Amino acid sequence: MASTAQKTSWADDVDELEKGEDFVDENGVRTTVEYIVNDEGKKVKDTAEVSGRP
Repeated sequence: MASTAQKTSWADDVDELEKGEDFVDENGVRTTVEYIVNDEGKKVKDTAEVSGRP
């Protein structure tokens, strides 16, 4: 039997954009997570990792 259930995106389950997250791991790498709406009107998750080392 073939499934006729339509796949959905995680963004379809989110009514409002979640507040971003910001944390530093044990190696000093800072991770920032933001949820934004792109130019196409789609909800996207933007993740940036920045090393604290010079």
